[in-house]
Amino acid sequence: MSESGALREFDNNHPYPDAVGLKSLFKFYTVSQSKTQHLRDLFVDGKLYHALPRQFNDPFECKPNTRWPTSPDELSSLGEHISKEARARGSTATEARKTVSIIMSEPKVSEERVTNSIRKTFNEVRICSFTNCKKNLLLWSYYTNSHEGICVEFDAEKMPISSAYKVNYSDEYPEIIYPTPRDRRVLTPALTKSNVWKHESEFRTIFTPEAPNQPNNDGQSLLLEGNEIKNIFFGAEMNDSEKENLIRLIKDGPFSPSFWNTSLSRSRFKLEFELRP
Repeated sequence: MSESGALREFDNNHPYPDAVGLKSLFKFYTVSQSKTQHLRDLFVDGKLYHALPRQFNDPFECKPNTRWPTSPDELSSLGEHISKEARARGSTATEARKTVSIIMSEPKVSEERVTNSIRKTFNEVRICSFTNCKKNLLLWSYYTNSHEGICVEFDAEKMPISSAYKVNYSDEYPEIIYPTPRDRRVLTPALTKSNVWKHESEFRTIFTPEAPNQPNNDGQSLLLEGNEIKNIFFGAEMNDSEKENLIRLIKDGPFSPSFWNTSLSRSRFKLEFELRP
């Protein structure tokens, strides 16, 4: 597949919110004493926390396998890539050819080293997960301590939320062909999950603190401007005092969202939302 074709395939699998007609993305939060600082960071300081892969509940996160090239064309391109990288690090032409020879003569060893290096790089990326639906009963149960927390509606037409990529769900484990692409396709392993998670309809914003040309961040969080949060939905099992405490906290910050109460429908397994006066 050509490079342009591969990029089109990536964009089809991982579109931005606007490409699929979404104006909002949602994120669920637990509200508890231990999470107070986490919520203050978001609502008062405008810090959108991005977790490391090892903090997620899926042990498959960001652990891609690497496929070593096998066809003559791929091997030729690989040799050119290794030589170019060696010269960029200061090797002479003779030294670069020797490096190519050593690496190409030990494909299994080299593949393992490359895989370990790529996985180490992915361990350092920062990820924030969103969903496209505030009504998902499972997400309320998983991520808000059984409906005792909140759902935050973010404006998907404003950066950085508008740059979130859609997660692709698959039964195939993510694989990177070495040398890795130097464009957005390199993010594929961070945007591919098992089909068992498909119900989460996930979008992700991603950054790497040490990489060049990253969004404004403090190393752990992307820094928001103050107009990215549209609505706050209180869980159906959240008590009134916690709601009032959270409203006071949010009013100390730059955001001006509307607040909604959530209740359990009496006739169906669904949630109902009512704007707070």
